[in-house]
Amino acid sequence: MRNLEKFTREHLLNVCKLGQRAETCSYLVLGVDGMECAKGSATSGLTTEIFLKREQGSMTAMGDNCEGREGSVKNA
Repeated sequence: MRNLEKFTREHLLNVCKLGQRAETCSYLVLGVDGMECAKGSATSGLTTEIFLKREQGSMTAMGDNCEGREGSVKNA
């Protein structure tokens, strides 16, 4: 992803809705440095792939909870 800053645990739980099944953000991904936001990412068409899977209904995480955020969280 891009220049990463840390996500807070509260952001992951309250905005990204980590662990809340269908409410969990579709764009929350696990990267090398921990959880990352893929929304708006140009990385290998990842955002496009997520969008297509959402349209097909083939994802459990169907949330689209914010405008996107640069960041990651370690040891959450």
